[in-house]
Amino acid sequence: MGKLRIKFSQKQISESTIFNYLTKNQDIFIPRLDTSVNIRNYALKLHKHAVHFCAFDKDMLVGFAACYFNDGLSKTGFLSSISVSSRYQGLGVMKNLLNLIIGYGRENGFRRIRLEVRLENKSVSAIYKKYGFVGLAKNNDCLLMELELLRDSI
Repeated sequence: MGKLRIKFSQKQISESTIFNYLTKNQDIFIPRLDTSVNIRNYALKLHKHAVHFCAFDKDMLVGFAACYFNDGLSKTGFLSSISVSSRYQGLGVMKNLLNLIIGYGRENGFRRIRLEVRLENKSVSAIYKKYGFVGLAKNNDCLLMELELLRDSI
């Protein structure tokens, strides 16, 4: 893989870039992404409505997160998607993406971030718990988790 020079940013990217990344990496999702969503429609929705957080190795997107920060009433953000290409897992990419998301939420006056994680995805649940996310409710095969942003830094 050579020397890693991963750059992280909050940067809006194109629908086609999101689609290509999700299609290429659909196997890292539990369950496989194309079994739970129409990837083309999902990419369009994320492109139009979410704030994007990206990890690039040179010009290649290797980590991507999409979070909705559009609930101005309750000031609750919702992390819709976060993933890291399999070659880049275990290198701190997810940690850096979460730090960007949390920082963005705090800087923009949000009180909390929520997300849903599949119950069978125990390794990702453990990462969220490490960050201070707590379980709120189980719904079908998912756990709703929340992180309060008003507390001290992580």
